[in-house]
Amino acid sequence: MSENEYQNAKSLHLNTVTDFRKKKPLQPQSQQQSFYVLYGLVALCVGLLLMTAMISALVPYHKLKQMNQKLEFMFINMNVSVNAQMEFISQEGRLQHDNLKSTLERISGWAFKQLVKSLDPICEQGWSYSHLSCYRYFKDNKSFNNSKTFCESKNSHLVVINSAAEKEYIVEFTGNEINWIGLSKENGDWKWVDGTRYDLNQTYWVPGQPDNGRDQKTGEVESCATFRQNGLWNDALCSNHCPFVCEKDILYR
Repeated sequence: MSENEYQNAKSLHLNTVTDFRKKKPLQPQSQQQSFYVLYGLVALCVGLLLMTAMISALVPYHKLKQMNQKLEFMFINMNVSVNAQMEFISQEGRLQHDNLKSTLERISGWAFKQLVKSLDPICEQGWSYSHLSCYRYFKDNKSFNNSKTFCESKNSHLVVINSAAEKEYIVEFTGNEINWIGLSKENGDWKWVDGTRYDLNQTYWVPGQPDNGRDQKTGEVESCATFRQNGLWNDALCSNHCPFVCEKDILYR
């Protein structure tokens, strides 16, 4: 190769290398710009998708809110209506129950009386029949406990007053005498000897009685009930001695 040819070839190689070095840095810059463009497009698409989703979600939520408000209003009205109906039914039910109870009581009372009549109740000799019981008046003066024991020995108990009518009967039966009835105080509570519930709404105490009087000498407290001439009750010392009335169940022929 001649010297001129060598110099020309060398010059061509240097120019080629120089052009290549000048053009090489441009390639990454072009790729970076393309990446930014692509990222922008993706971000725009995502934004559009999110906006579309939000818009589509807002519409049904608004409708659901309106529907929920309507349902709440309907529920409140329905609840008020049901409560009113239940109250009406409850009042009607109570009225019907009271009427039915009263009717059944009248019927059962009448039927029971007819049954008693048909069974022909009797009392043992010396005992008097009234108010579905047999009574006997003993004029022997005894203490409350001795009177109670005596009645029990006759398969009976000291008289228990269950009604105003029975009270009036005992007044006539005893001839207005003061006598023991089967009511005494145990542990501070008044109790009937036969276990009948002591009802404060059906008592006949003398006004101001019982007063829990006490014997000044012995300290004994008035804990037994007597039946006064007017049919009213009075608390007295159980150690007092009075006549008494015994009561027992009726017999049937």
